[in-house]
Amino acid sequence: MAQTIQVPNLPGFVSNDTEKESYAKPQTFNIVDGLPVLENKKKNQLKPSQLKTIPTDKKYYGERKIITDLSAPRTYPTVNALPEWVAYDRKVLRFWCHVSENIIFSNEESLRYRHFIIYYYLEDDTIHMSEQRVENSGIPQGIFLKRQKVPLQGEDRFIQWTDIKIGETLSFFGRNFNVSCCDAHTRNFYESRGITLMEDEKLPVDGYSLKREAQNDIPEPDTTISGYLEARCGKTHSWQFQKERQFLAHDRKVLRFWAVWNDPSVYGQLHRYEVNYFLADDTLAVYEAYPENAGVNPFPAFLRRTKLPKDLPNHGVALIGVDHEDDIPYVTHEDLRVGGYLTVYGRHMLLIRADEYTIAFYKDIYNIPEEDFEPIIEEEYEYKIPEIPTPPHNGYGTEEDSMSSVKYLIPRPPRKDFHKLLKFDSTVLRFKAKLNSICKQDEGRRFVIEFFRSDDSLKIYECRCSNSGFLGGKFLERSRLKNPDTGKYFEPTEFFVGCELTINGFSFKFIEADESTLSHMEGDCENFAMANPEKILKRLADKLWDRNSRRTDTFRLIDTNHDSKITVGEFNEMMKMYGWNLNEHELLTLWRRYDVNNKGFIKCAEFFKVLETYKHGN
Repeated sequence: MAQTIQVPNLPGFVSNDTEKESYAKPQTFNIVDGLPVLENKKKNQLKPSQLKTIPTDKKYYGERKIITDLSAPRTYPTVNALPEWVAYDRKVLRFWCHVSENIIFSNEESLRYRHFIIYYYLEDDTIHMSEQRVENSGIPQGIFLKRQKVPLQGEDRFIQWTDIKIGETLSFFGRNFNVSCCDAHTRNFYESRGITLMEDEKLPVDGYSLKREAQNDIPEPDTTISGYLEARCGKTHSWQFQKERQFLAHDRKVLRFWAVWNDPSVYGQLHRYEVNYFLADDTLAVYEAYPENAGVNPFPAFLRRTKLPKDLPNHGVALIGVDHEDDIPYVTHEDLRVGGYLTVYGRHMLLIRADEYTIAFYKDIYNIPEEDFEPIIEEEYEYKIPEIPTPPHNGYGTEEDSMSSVKYLIPRPPRKDFHKLLKFDSTVLRFKAKLNSICKQDEGRRFVIEFFRSDDSLKIYECRCSNSGFLGGKFLERSRLKNPDTGKYFEPTEFFVGCELTINGFSFKFIEADESTLSHMEGDCENFAMANPEKILKRLADKLWDRNSRRTDTFRLIDTNHDSKITVGEFNEMMKMYGWNLNEHELLTLWRRYDVNNKGFIKCAEFFKVLETYKHGN
């Protein structure tokens, strides 16, 4: 048998007989219950010994464990098991630890403690460390270990969150760290997993650090005498610029309160004030708020902007020329509270409320709760201006002419609403009416009532009727009249077909309206509710049926002759059956909407389809 000799390949050619290494990446996703999930078992997880970027000698990890059990059943994730990068997203465990270092070449310290913070990211088991900064330490501090996976000393695996516990020592790349404490979130996470951590320990502080802190706590020396002598020689000191610094820091910042003072005198009354406290120079100003028609001379500046002393100073003759400004206690923002009293030269003012900026200022500076700023509500006497009754109309001219003599010393002609005149110049509501009278002579009398919207005036004509005994023609001159039921002038919304009104002592019932009047009312249906078919249909749909009733049964009950048409008689019966009464104008509006050809009936299917739309909103 011939012996096979391996011949070297030419450049660029590879033999197909040799086994080729698979370079395909493993699949880490799978489809479970129709949803894509991450399959952690297929994820290629390297061990620390397989990484070439870190040392893998035994002195760092010790003896490695050999996994011999390869027959464990393989589990697949389901939709109820979330991957770690979803379940632990943005969840970080935080620990504090320290390291002790021996100092050799120093006469001031022999031992130094360095404090670190360990951040453990649960989503990918990575760790990063940062060293707490110490001022003027001479050590580059900040990020000590960048975020990465850290191998566990003694085992061939990475550090997990179960390996970090309080009171134990962790080794990060050959350096030991003593874990001292953790935050509340970390402790709650361990307790939720059934692990109880030890109590927190204080981070140790070396003697040299304590010595440096003690040096910084040295009180400032008393330079009162030296400052006085230097000021005598003309030197400017920092305390002289205190007012300027306060002005620059708090310029245009004002605290505002509202106060009341009850005058205890015989004819005293309740006075109301506005208190403004200026933070720029600790001055205070008080302004009085006078009610309308108070009967006193307005002098709102009760106290000009100045510093307010807490106690009345003694200004006797013996103190002339002596300045005791430094010994007088003045009112500051510490003395102002809602519900407290402010004494302004003998007047004890009660502070009842404050504005929003003042409330925010006291919350930030003094940590005062919101309940302490509730305003104080007092029962106050409201002065009402006495009203003079309007004299009755004397009968000459219109009421507007007579009222001009009452309102003004020199009578003025009443002003007309020119906008209304231009908008409704040629708009006239014209109705046909009859008299509501028990006399037989008035049964056949018919009238035409015209309402002019330009000036809300009325005009009535009587129709001529042969052998009636009444002359037709003008019945009422055009004038503006009042409705005796309401006591106000007639408005256009009071006129519609079917209404009964008393005009100039006669009771009329409106029985018809011309086409222009009906069209105008339907065009302005927002004001004329009787001519609004949308509102009428919605109200009608609420009474016809609810969602549980059958539409077919309702149709058969209404359409008695089964001709798929609704006549006027059937419509009236339907109204009586459902207990919803429509007036004559509303019925006229519906028939004008759906009986376009004036045939006297409405198609049943079309009408009920519209009602169902308004009921169910389809």
